[in-house]
Amino acid sequence: KPGDRDDRTSEKVKVFLRIRPLTDSEREKGEEQGCVMVQDEETLLLKAPQESQNMRAAERGVSQSIHKFSFSKIFGPETTQQQFYEDTMKKMVADVLKGENRLLYTYGVTNSGKTYTIQGSGRETGLLPRALVSLFR
Repeated sequence: KPGDRDDRTSEKVKVFLRIRPLTDSEREKGEEQGCVMVQDEETLLLKAPQESQNMRAAERGVSQSIHKFSFSKIFGPETTQQQFYEDTMKKMVADVLKGENRLLYTYGVTNSGKTYTIQGSGRETGLLPRALVSLFR
């Protein structure tokens, strides 16, 4: 029946969320990711920061303080480049070699980790170099 886990493998569009770890400077400033709560591997809850306009509106009953988002899979800050590649791109590369068309699209605000995820840094290569290695093997 529609919506069963087995149907997820045939989704036309898969949407993955990768939560990047805080940088050293963010940690030094005392920032935290307390407003981001991973409910399960497909569901993310965002809670309005305590002092935010959204939280004040929620306290007045005007809006919600928690918003729920669904993804094909959520990857936490501990996810390695290799794990992310294995779970997102590896099958796409195999499909391309079978003559299928595939598209990888990244989206996020500045400094959210798009370049690191796609290109990588140093020995931690990203999706693109790993896909190229797989193609030419």
